[in-house]
Amino acid sequence: MIRNLEKLLEDRTSITEVLQIATVQSNLGNTHVFNLQRTVLSIMTYDILKCKADAGTYGFTKFFFYSEVKKRIIEISSDEEILKNKNRRAVFLVKNLRISPEMIKIIGEKGAAVFLIDLYPLFKFYATKRGIYLSQMRKFLEFCVKYNAKYSFATFFEKENEIRTPEEIIDLLSLVGVNEGQTRFALEELGKYF
Repeated sequence: MIRNLEKLLEDRTSITEVLQIATVQSNLGNTHVFNLQRTVLSIMTYDILKCKADAGTYGFTKFFFYSEVKKRIIEISSDEEILKNKNRRAVFLVKNLRISPEMIKIIGEKGAAVFLIDLYPLFKFYATKRGIYLSQMRKFLEFCVKYNAKYSFATFFEKENEIRTPEEIIDLLSLVGVNEGQTRFALEELGKYF
């Protein structure tokens, strides 16, 4: 049975299919199914941190450390910066989520760059500030989906005790209208650029 599951995982079978097969083929308890689900969710998930930590412990495939990848990240806070770098295959760290829809459309048409959205403010801000950030993120992501612009997420946590699992990030992003499949795809997208 384990070999069958390993083969399905190599073929990138969906989580639901693997869990259904595990449940049907075996009398695993809930604990084992949860562990299996966590293993499957962490197949291709990446994050960028400002602290050192082991990715496997938190259910990620790999952590990229900000100190090592910051040279490959372009910080974007205005439309002019996007226009200047629009033809580059790069990671644009969005510092201002109020980028105009026209700029998002340009990046979507070019298809070379990916917008990187910082999730750290969602854990750092409280009450009104968090609500405003969620609203801006929701609007930004609506335009990304509308214009087929690539996007990804990173937490940039500074301490190991702040790190969240991929499941927690998926749940959090459901607040801005991003479903589980979109979140997994976005977390996987990060690995293609580093």
